[in-house]
Parts: sequence; structure tokens; C-alpha cells
Amino acid sequence: MPTPKGTAFRTDIEGLRGIAVLLVVLFHFDLLKVSSGFIGVDIFFVISGFLMTQIIVNPVFDWSLSGVFGFYKNRFWRIAPAYYLVLLGIVVLCVSHPYYFNLGKVADGLIVSAFFSYNVVAPSEADYFGTDAIANPMLHLWSLGVEIQFYLLWPLVLYFIRTKSLLRKFQAVAVVSLMSFIAAQILLVTDPEVAYYSILTRLWQFGFGAAAALLLQTNRVTSQSNFINLIQLLAIATIFVMAWTPTSAPWPGFQAVIPTLACAVLLVTGQMPNSLSRIFLSLSPLRAVGAISYSLYLVHWPIVVFINIYLRQEEIDDVLRITGLVSAIALALCLYKFVECPLRTRSPLGAVRWRAVLPISALTVILPISFLVTNEDLLLLVTPYRYTEMVRLEKEYNTVCRDDEIFCLIGAKSETPSILLWGDSHAGHLEYGLNKILRNQNTAAISISKGGCPPIMNIKFQDETKNRKCLRYSNLALDYLSSNQKIETVILAARWSRYNEIFVASEKHHIADSVSSLGDDWLVEREKLAQTINRIVGLQKSVIVVTQAPQFKENDKARECRMEFLKGYHVPKNCNMNEEDHIAEQFKMDEWLSDVISDSDRATIADVKQLFCEGQNCSAFEGDSIYYYDYNHLNSVGSSKVAHEVLSELLFSQ
Repeated sequence: MPTPKGTAFRTDIEGLRGIAVLLVVLFHFDLLKVSSGFIGVDIFFVISGFLMTQIIVNPVFDWSLSGVFGFYKNRFWRIAPAYYLVLLGIVVLCVSHPYYFNLGKVADGLIVSAFFSYNVVAPSEADYFGTDAIANPMLHLWSLGVEIQFYLLWPLVLYFIRTKSLLRKFQAVAVVSLMSFIAAQILLVTDPEVAYYSILTRLWQFGFGAAAALLLQTNRVTSQSNFINLIQLLAIATIFVMAWTPTSAPWPGFQAVIPTLACAVLLVTGQMPNSLSRIFLSLSPLRAVGAISYSLYLVHWPIVVFINIYLRQEEIDDVLRITGLVSAIALALCLYKFVECPLRTRSPLGAVRWRAVLPISALTVILPISFLVTNEDLLLLVTPYRYTEMVRLEKEYNTVCRDDEIFCLIGAKSETPSILLWGDSHAGHLEYGLNKILRNQNTAAISISKGGCPPIMNIKFQDETKNRKCLRYSNLALDYLSSNQKIETVILAARWSRYNEIFVASEKHHIADSVSSLGDDWLVEREKLAQTINRIVGLQKSVIVVTQAPQFKENDKARECRMEFLKGYHVPKNCNMNEEDHIAEQFKMDEWLSDVISDSDRATIADVKQLFCEGQNCSAFEGDSIYYYDYNHLNSVGSSKVAHEVLSELLFSQ
């Protein structure tokens, strides 16, 4: 087939790929202070939209069934061999270091990743910018899921306008992009995690690339001038400035338009041979990185995860990060040379015949391992009891209520709810145990919990998206209480130390929310929590304020506690929480809570720390039981302990 008009290889696009992957990799390795390097993924999406549209709208594109299937086949084999080899590598990493991973989530993630769909489950797995992300070796595969879904969707979209004029095609792409952008802004308010990972909310970025490709078809962008060079300079500078500028803006929101548009401008104007961007982006080092960009993107994140799970944060310095980066580049070069290049569509026939081995081998390994991990009886045959127990506990975590369930009925389903559980994820981790004791008492409750949103009226955060989200849940809880006379008791639970003044003020800078920053002045002011309690009491409800379970100072120590438990230690030293975990400050928080409710005779403190602490020495472990899911959340055993030994007495002692 002849080379379609406008689809000839462009060295500047290869260089732009190099910049995109460097931004992502430097961001993930935490090097050179690239604080917003995630915009590299946005650049990849724009480039894909540009290239795929150039191919599909060209008059020589074969719209027959075999032609469209050939397009899908070429895209699949461009991505699949290296992808499945890295996926097998992730399996080896997880199986060889099982103590470090949540194997239940790993099994589920492997299955969906095997079918290029990790972005579908990513919103419920881990926040891309959260601390849990660093222990998820498959998280970066979400963007490849979006890419594949775009490849599947875009020919179908363009099929219906294939005979239309260029103007009509441009208008259709603009409408699709606008609808996608509007959907993204709506979801950023209602469900920002889904907004970040979904093809529907990212399609507009591909659309910018598609619009650039269509614009080139007009042959109107042909003359080179100083003005064009100035625009290109501004576009390149914009990308670099944004990459080095910290942001707490919701993504992909209005701010995401800036790098997306800058990339589209470079794609449109970069076709001119002697233009500024063409010369700069065609530099050999950028092109070399661009050539291996796909392989580098695939291999770098598992290396980042391995470094961060194997070492404590204070042990990770720039020398180690640079070593990790160099290792990633070396692996990427091998993957590119021995897998990507030989197994592409136009490779020798022998290589093409063998390339199916990787996907088949990956599925042959992944599916049985995933089934083994999810079957407790089989797992018990090949692993120690504690290991099987840990997998069971991880599977039970947050299984009572769905993440997207606002009003979750727990306890006796046939009964009218008489209890409301309201709070952040620390209310969520009580749902399992509370559900059990309520069923035994033939009582029902409603749970309204949302991570990061305390049960406090009018609390303010720097992040406007979070403000809107938390205000919405607060209003829902209070409206529910006002309209339901049957509710007699309200349980307020939160990770109270998270909402101190220093944390909230610095949240947008992603400063660790250590309880060591607790002071005498709280942003969660006495008046705000007191107002919330008084509002509830004014509705003739009783209030139970649950203190925060003792927490580790960081996830590293909690992970080491988990590892010692799995290895069968009788007295895991890292499962103790004491002065290094700032326990004194945590107890001080409890005193403050007790002081806040002291003015109300209908409010009671549920002291959780008494279950896990002797004096100010606390433990996450007892006998053959471990109580924690991570460094601050209780697992189902810990949840049941709190519900049976503290909440049950307060709720049903009369």
C-alpha cells in the first residue's frame, strides 16, 4: 500500500514522544522536581489521536471488514508482545515477593490487564496520586487500556462521516470532543477517580489530535514564518513550564486543556521541515528516547514500585532513583530491540508466527494464578495458613458497601434503619464489623461514608473539587437525618488527625499527613464539630463519636508489620505503635474530641484505642490475628473487634 498523504514518518513526533515519556518517568522516579510530569500521558493521547485519524480518514484506508480488521490487528500487534511480556514480569515480581502485595487485588488486576481494561477497575483500586499507588505494579497500564479502547472506538466514530466533507468531519470531531470534555467536568465533581481513568473523559484529548490531523488535510498550514516559530516556542515552553509546576487542579479539567492544546499546535505546525519545533524535537537524543518510549513506559513503573516496596522512604535517595531510571532505560532498550522491533506487523514471517506465544503464555500463566489466589482452599494447599488468612482479609476489606453507594444499608436488610454511620474511610472500615453485630441484633443502619470527607459541617479544603464532594456528602447526611425520624443514633467516625490545620493547609502540596504535625490550633475547630453534633442532637438523635484507631507513622512500617506476620513471627516488632508513631499526639486528639462533646448529654465517646493499647503502647497484632489493612485502616478482624467490644455495648447495653 502506498504511503497515505500526510502519514509519512515525522521525526519531530518521535521526539515529542521522547519528551512525553521522560516527563512521566522523571515524575514517577521523583527526579529533577518534575511535579506534574503526568501530563506526558496527555501528550501521548493527543499524538495517538493525530496519527490514528491520519490513517483512518485517508482516502486509501480500506473500509471493508477485512480492512478495518487489519487496522485493529496492526494496532494490537504494535502493543501486545511487549505488553504481555511486561505483564508476565509483573506476575513474577508479585509471586516472588508476595508479602509486599495485596494478592486479591493483584489477581483481579491481572485478569483485567490481560484484556487491556485496567482503566476500568483503576478508580476503585488506588488513587493515582495517593500513597497506595506506589504498591500497585499495574497502575500505569490504565493508559494503555484507554489507548486500546480508543483504537476500537475511533474507526466506528469516523465510519459514519467517512464520505462527508473535511469541514463536516472537523465538526463531528469537535462535537464528540466537546461532549467528552463536558462529561469529564461533570465526573470531576461526582467521581474524580473515574474522570481520570475513563476513555469517555479522555476522548477529547484524542479529539484534539484528530482535529490537528484534519487541519493538516486542508493544506493551509504550509508557510513558515517567524510567527509560526514563536507559536512553537510558546507551545514547547508551555509543556515544560506545566511539567515543572505543582498543581492540585482536578484532572483532566480545564487546566488539562493547556498541554493538550500545546501538543496539538506542535503536531500541526511541526510538519514544516525547517521550523523551530521540527529542528528541536528531531534532536537525536529526543528521538532515541522517543523510539523506546513505549517500552520505557511499560518497564519503568514496576521498577519504581519495587524500589518503594523494598526500601523505606528515608532509604531512597537520588542515587537510587537514578539507578532505577538507568535500569529502566536498559530494560527498555532490550525490550525494544528483541521484542518490539522483531514482532511488529512487517517483521519476517517466522517472527510473526511466534509473536502469538507471548499473549498465549501470559494468559496461560495469569488466569490459573489469579484463580489460585482467589480460591482459599487451593491456596491453603500451597501456602502457609497466615498467607491464606491475609488473602481472605484483603478480599473482605470494604466488601459490605460499594464505593459508589451513597446510602448503604447494613445489618438486618428487612428492618427500618435506626442508626446512621457517617464519616470518611474510617467510617467505611467499621462497616464490616457493624454489619455483623446489627444482623445479630436484628437491627439496620445506613452508612454514608466517603474517603477524605469527615462528618463535619462546612469544613474547607484547598482543593475545590474536594470541597464540593465533601459538602455534598455532608448535606446528604444531614438531609437524611432531618427526613428520617426513625434514626435514633448517629455514629461519627473519621481519621481525625487527617484534618488538622497544618495538613489541610498544605494538602495541595502533597505533604505527608503525619500526626506529628498536630498542634494546639485545629482547623477542625471546636465550633464546627460542636455545631455538627448540636445539629444532630437538635433532631433528637444520640451521637457516638468514634476515636481514631492508633495508626502507624507511615505505610512502610505497616508493610513490615504485615511481612513479619506472614513470615510467622510470634512477636512482630514492627506491629507495635509507640512514640515513633507519635502516639502521644494521637491520644491528645482523643482528649480534644472528649472535650468537644462534653457540653452535650446525648453525645458519647467510643474509645477505640483501649482495644489496641496498654497505656501508650499499641499493637496491630495479637496471637494469630492482625488487625490492620494498611497503616491506618482496620481490616475485617479489627473492624469486628471494635464493633463487638465497643460499639455493641454503646448501642445495645440499654
